[in-house]
Amino acid sequence: MPTGIGWYTHYWLSKMCDAVTMRLSKEGNDIDVLLYERPPDNQSEWVWATPGGFVIAADAQQVGATPLQAASARRTSHWAHRDVSEYSGVPLAVKYPISSGNTLVAGLATTPYARFVTNPDYRSEPIILKAHGGPARAAGFIGVRSLCEYNHTGGVSGANHGTNPFPIWTTHFEYLTAGLDALIDPENQYRFRMTDNQLHAVQGIVEDLQATYQMLQAV
Repeated sequence: MPTGIGWYTHYWLSKMCDAVTMRLSKEGNDIDVLLYERPPDNQSEWVWATPGGFVIAADAQQVGATPLQAASARRTSHWAHRDVSEYSGVPLAVKYPISSGNTLVAGLATTPYARFVTNPDYRSEPIILKAHGGPARAAGFIGVRSLCEYNHTGGVSGANHGTNPFPIWTTHFEYLTAGLDALIDPENQYRFRMTDNQLHAVQGIVEDLQATYQMLQAV
């Protein structure tokens, strides 16, 4: 990613990684995804976003993890502090996001990693702490059903979110969709450390979600 264009602190080519962290909902009828409240800037109104950012030198020194895996875990653990930050996961296809207006963020190539929380602690793991507004950002798990209900076209652009309580960029919604595809693939069961029961439960929920919300079909 060329970043020496005045918008970022890094110069020339830099790698970026987003983390798509998911779990079964407490009720067992939905998939939750970890998002954080990204404040408004000159690129976009506020949105919910997957944790992501630059790969730094320390990420290349993590034992047993690629730099992108380490970066994904590090940025995720910024918002969650239990087994959510483990390195296990499956790399998803690289996307090329378009920013809010009509500006292509120069060469922006974000590699998302999917991970699954096998033993969620619904009390101590993050939840949505507050509604939008105020000095502190909110972070937590949001149900895919809610995201689909309020993002009928599969996400939002940079402006005109209106009263949508769960605006999420179209590109990040694509990360979510690709993450769901990765979760239900039996070949990834070991990589996600999923039990047979968890895999079957996830497959059933995702099939129901895909039947209800067309935008969740594979991208």
